[in-house]
Amino acid sequence: MSDGRVMFSNVDNTVHVLEPDQGKVTKLIANPVLRYSNFNAHPTSSWVLAVEEDHQNDTPDQVKNYVVAINGDTGEVKRAISGADFYYTPQFSPDGAKIAWLEWNHPLLPFVSAKLKWSAWHENATMGQVQAPGGNEIEGAVEPRWGPEGSLYYGQEVNGYRQLFRLKPDEDIPLYVQISGLENAELGQISWWQGSQTYCPLSTNHLVAAVVMYGNAKLVLIDLQNMSWTQLVETTTISDTAFDAISRVSDSRALVIGSGTTVSQTLYEIRIDRESRTRLNIIRKSSDEDFDQSMYSIPETIHIKSKGNPSRDIYGFLWMPHNPRFCAPEGTLPPPHYLRPWRAYRPRRFWAQGANAVLHYQGLRNILCQLYRFNGVWWTI
Repeated sequence: MSDGRVMFSNVDNTVHVLEPDQGKVTKLIANPVLRYSNFNAHPTSSWVLAVEEDHQNDTPDQVKNYVVAINGDTGEVKRAISGADFYYTPQFSPDGAKIAWLEWNHPLLPFVSAKLKWSAWHENATMGQVQAPGGNEIEGAVEPRWGPEGSLYYGQEVNGYRQLFRLKPDEDIPLYVQISGLENAELGQISWWQGSQTYCPLSTNHLVAAVVMYGNAKLVLIDLQNMSWTQLVETTTISDTAFDAISRVSDSRALVIGSGTTVSQTLYEIRIDRESRTRLNIIRKSSDEDFDQSMYSIPETIHIKSKGNPSRDIYGFLWMPHNPRFCAPEGTLPPPHYLRPWRAYRPRRFWAQGANAVLHYQGLRNILCQLYRFNGVWWTI
């Protein structure tokens, strides 16, 4: 919260406020039919946004969802947004003057039907007129994110690839952030895990992002003035930045949690100087163990065509068996393991006796139908 307190929900569906310095916990809300998650604190007041599930009628088709504002001082709860079946990632702008969120309706899934909305926010926890970027209800919007100066970023498909858009303050029409060389990359993510953050605007000049291009995940720095990009580190060091893994510290600093094909999960600091030169510093490793590099199976990039119509490119990577201490019986094929990539990544794999494959289909809409078609027969293509 704005004063340093922490609001959280407990396993018994209660909501509490923690005062870290005193170690004091205060129960704020206790209602057996209401559940809360996805908290986001106002930058200057005691109001906190959350998603509320109402289980008054506790059957799947009768559960109701709302975006609510919770007062961290009084426990007052105001239902701010209603009407849709599901809500996701409500969040205040840096100045607290606006809020943005995603919403969608049953039976559709957020991957293809989530709509981005925003509204003005007033001090008495009321909202202005609900709006959509450019006045259009965009379906399949992903990962809305406020920039420090008040721009609203989000992902949307362009020619089958998920790209970034930017709605600047006091403007009505969102701009396509078209970066040369990233037109065939996937930026932004929507997943079942709340708080997932795969890109982070640092300033009006720079944005750090984990992008997926031809099946390979890369951590890049995007120059928003020159519309160019630079890969920050090799995939052997960072290729997996899942969940809430990228955070802004200042206009020139960011924190990243990531792992690579041969490096375990590590907390890094990224520093950017005035000439846009970058430096990567290790803050803490998840493990100090050093394994023999010969134990690692390095993923091989693969490219195949789908057999259905229309034919589509499928990019991914394959780990072949790679264990110098084990030799399978002659003529024995390794058992394949197929991983479904809701966001493609390249984790490390060692001590492997079987083969692994991860495939990345072009675009969100395509992955839902193509994965089923491909499942179980990837090793025959």
